[in-house]
Amino acid sequence: MIKKSMLKSFSGLLVILAFFPAMALGQTLMYYWNFNDNVPGSNQNWQQPIPAHIGDAEITYTFTEAYSFGGTTINGIEGEVSGGSLAPRGGLDNVNNGEYFTMTAPTNGYQDIELSYPTRRTSTGFHTQEIKYTIDGSTWITKETVDISSFQNNWVADQLITVSFAGVAGVDNNPNFAIRIVLTGATSAAGNNRFDNIRISGSAAGAISPPSDFLAAAISTSQIDLSWLLNADNNPVLLAWSADGTFGEPIGSYNPGDAIAGGGVVLLAGTNTSFSHTGLDAGTTYYYKAWSYAGTEYSGGVTANATTDPDPAFAVLPYSETFDDDLGDCYTYSVSGPTKFWVHAVTGENGYAMMNGFNSGDLEEDWLILPGINMNEYSNVILNFETAWNFGLDNDNNYLKLFYSTNYTGVGDPTIANWTELEFTRPAVGGYVWQSSGTLIFPV
Repeated sequence: MIKKSMLKSFSGLLVILAFFPAMALGQTLMYYWNFNDNVPGSNQNWQQPIPAHIGDAEITYTFTEAYSFGGTTINGIEGEVSGGSLAPRGGLDNVNNGEYFTMTAPTNGYQDIELSYPTRRTSTGFHTQEIKYTIDGSTWITKETVDISSFQNNWVADQLITVSFAGVAGVDNNPNFAIRIVLTGATSAAGNNRFDNIRISGSAAGAISPPSDFLAAAISTSQIDLSWLLNADNNPVLLAWSADGTFGEPIGSYNPGDAIAGGGVVLLAGTNTSFSHTGLDAGTTYYYKAWSYAGTEYSGGVTANATTDPDPAFAVLPYSETFDDDLGDCYTYSVSGPTKFWVHAVTGENGYAMMNGFNSGDLEEDWLILPGINMNEYSNVILNFETAWNFGLDNDNNYLKLFYSTNYTGVGDPTIANWTELEFTRPAVGGYVWQSSGTLIFPV
């Protein structure tokens, strides 16, 4: 069992914008929930099941608290209004961590299925949304896990989650297909996420299928590697990038460097299954979209994005990080376990860094790394901090450790550098009781 670890402190014009996204070329809106009908009263749960506003589908949930707060028009159909929303809360003793809601979504006659929805979180609300799916009605498979710890408690257009099931075996033309969203990371009873204007769309079976397993991964401060699989017909792929995630629909033929009307610049057109995008800016998010094509006919597109590594952070003494508002200039890296990360959390007015391995299913090794400090001009440097933990065991296989390195570059995989462990005073008990590390003096 992996425990939850926390780290605290190292000493006149109104403009109204409505956002109505365009459907991908050839896509049909199959199911849609806007949470505007039969909205529950204050502090009351949604009555189950929640029928779709468009399409014969429904939502059920396992939360003890699933309320409705103000909604949005983001991702809405034309003429949508800001009505209600689906707002699961942490519940008493955060009992709803690990609970979920399920959307039935038969795909008979459709392929290239896509899910999209806007979301937001309170500062103590769930920080992870795990999107699962089933093709047999009983076995659930994780498609993506989304870290929303940095999301605002406002409806914001770039907090739109899009998940493509294009090319995923068994999803197309399946009467048993369903989607489940599992929530974790709430730290208070009232902490919540909101969901609104949930769309499930697809293209008619028999159309050109897009590429599958489209992935983007940052390799350095200036490079992102992309990979994908060709569709079953081995159609070539058109790959484009965008600085803001806006793409037009391709029409005609393209060469690398060509602009797509409506957004996007072409990187590649051909039967390649990988591409390295180089010469990028550090700490910057780049957005990508890929289409299969036959002649001048294109499939629906699949999307991915990645953020290049930031430039290494450096600090001078005296240095202090209280984690009041965020993780500051600390750098995080997940060596293993793709679904859990160091995040910023708040309890009351107390901000802190938190790593929670609950319900991961993987061996988690996650690093929180302070900015580099030049020690050459200092002696008797003092380090102290506070830690707390809860749940699980504190032993050789489940721990919070402290290391320092003199040859780590400041970004990237920390395991390629040399590290020396430092002992510190750990919390004697769980229950989130804060414990001072004691005074550590450098050089060691």
